[in-house]
Amino acid sequence: MADTTPADPSDAWRIRAVDRGNGPVRLAVKDCIDVAGVATTSGSALVAATAQPADADADVVSRLLDSGHRVVAKTNLDEFCFGSTGVNPWFGTPVNPLDPTRIPGGSSSGSAVAVAVGHAEVALGTDTTGSARTPAAFCGVIGLKLTRGAVSMRGVQALAPTLDCLGVLAARTARIRAALRALGVEPRPLPDDARLLRFRIEGTDAELDASVDRALERSGLLVETVEIPGWGDAAAATRSILFGEAPTALAPWVAGALDRVGPDVRQRFATAAEVGPDELSEAYAAAPRWRATLRELCTDASMIVTVSMQQLPPRIEERSAQPNSATSPVSLAGLPAIVGPLDEVQPGSALRASVQVIGAEGSEWQLCDVLDRLCPDVSDG
Repeated sequence: MADTTPADPSDAWRIRAVDRGNGPVRLAVKDCIDVAGVATTSGSALVAATAQPADADADVVSRLLDSGHRVVAKTNLDEFCFGSTGVNPWFGTPVNPLDPTRIPGGSSSGSAVAVAVGHAEVALGTDTTGSARTPAAFCGVIGLKLTRGAVSMRGVQALAPTLDCLGVLAARTARIRAALRALGVEPRPLPDDARLLRFRIEGTDAELDASVDRALERSGLLVETVEIPGWGDAAAATRSILFGEAPTALAPWVAGALDRVGPDVRQRFATAAEVGPDELSEAYAAAPRWRATLRELCTDASMIVTVSMQQLPPRIEERSAQPNSATSPVSLAGLPAIVGPLDEVQPGSALRASVQVIGAEGSEWQLCDVLDRLCPDVSDG
């Protein structure tokens, strides 16, 4: 199989340049989302070898094109979206703009890098267990996971249908709001009595937690510390569903051709083979209970605040195959969540801490309002 890695590593954020639409706002689209007239490769040379141009835009692309956006690129990703590192053996690994020795995070790595370095004002990604939020956190930008089912996923490659969701990335909350408006997500004002429920995830780096606490102190919002039993169990159940469903979703491309995919994907298929029917059934049974737990906490006036990563982005050679356990439990609940950059983590370092805010179904606009208070660097108001 031919190596398609770009000669210039700085170009690895995109798989191809695109020129579709006439609007002024540059839009980058993850290459698992259809753009009419362009082949969708899902970051795989196996798929790229035979892929034909898409007949139509994905519904989400169509909506954005109709509202002043212009597609300028299809962005790179973990092969088949099946990973959280952003490392791609075929199209190169997008360079983390905060520290090129570290992974950009995935699977929407190219989308995060595109907005971080200014190649696009907004980018589309997907978020199955954190695939938009993780690279946003690692690259110092905003990543929003929408409420599951809030927008059509027609024209978007499936990975784990129980969890798959759309993600939107940008450097400014104003761009996120414009995308939400285009996608038909109704505004919902932040109540005057809004309160933030601070939850600390066990095993988190102390400085990352401290950055979140400092942001909460500056926000002027009411903050209450809470315990959320079962977070780790929810992360484990989400992992089981991801690895349990992905082989079926990817079978049309991968069946009989595992020797033609990258080593990370082969490793994940080996892990998936260990997920038996009993484990998967238990994970499905856990989902509604966990959803009820988070929905009870997340109301019109209450949102949960956590870190969006428990440790700094790993160095490329130290990458892990495991989903981000700070983000994945939110996916199991189907709720929306947004992440944004906070303080530099150490003097002289460009790496940033990052905060996650989780809300009730349909609270995407409120999440942007809260992020403005916690992360003033990304606010336009």
